[in-house]
Amino acid sequence: MTPGEAVRTVADGATVIVGGSGAGHSLPQKFIDKLAEIYQSEGAPRDLTTVRVVGIGDFADRGFSQLALPGLMKRTIGSNIGNEPQLGDLVERGEVEAYSFPQGVLSQLCREIAAGRPGLITSVGLGTYVDPRQTGGKQGTASEDLVELVEIGGEDWLFF
Repeated sequence: MTPGEAVRTVADGATVIVGGSGAGHSLPQKFIDKLAEIYQSEGAPRDLTTVRVVGIGDFADRGFSQLALPGLMKRTIGSNIGNEPQLGDLVERGEVEAYSFPQGVLSQLCREIAAGRPGLITSVGLGTYVDPRQTGGKQGTASEDLVELVEIGGEDWLFF
């Protein structure tokens, strides 16, 4: 499948998980290039939720910074937005909802999703910014609760 064929499978409002190792290394750059190109020429796909375990960018203009196009993303979920400055700008302006979750949680969550399970139950993040009793990982204008506090066996857990 070519990058263009892959992009054509993405519907408006879809959730897209993008791998990589951050700081501009091991990026699916051809897919990112094609997604930006098709969106700029056709205005679709739009209103995506993007998920990445690590920041997908080079602190300049590669990676998710290329996808910082008004309307392309509705929401982004990741462990770090610092190396995607243009995306950070959209979040600061309230044009994209953002959630920040621990890198290990996101990695394990990808595994849970691939296995067809409903999510991840973990103690990681209890009492921190991802705990729904604090911010639930919300940044900027994000308002939907994506993390739930659950009790199992008399102990608190987070469900992502």
